[in-house]
Amino acid sequence: MLIRAHVKRPLIDVEKTNEWFHELVRKVGMQIAVPAKSSYVTKEGNEGITGSVNLCTSHSSIHVWDQELPAKIEFDLYSCSDFDLATILEHIDSEMGLIRYHSMTVDRNSV
Repeated sequence: MLIRAHVKRPLIDVEKTNEWFHELVRKVGMQIAVPAKSSYVTKEGNEGITGSVNLCTSHSSIHVWDQELPAKIEFDLYSCSDFDLATILEHIDSEMGLIRYHSMTVDRNSV
């Protein structure tokens, strides 16, 4: 699942981002293999949080461009386990205030 979105309240804090990932993993019913790790990127034009969490079934990652108006995120959740797009969108919306999004799903079980 890949999501590109614009949000009202981008994640800007490393610890909050790690907590956000751990809550997401709980909501989609997966297990953490390696805890979330995030950092703030200061490279001009790419400013924002970047982070990931390793799952027992693969991974999830995010990059936030918080200097853009509106702020932009690119998020992915890659897993052979089933999960629901609506759950992920609600999780993004509740923390960041989803404005609009585009998503793409790759079915790993069909290959």
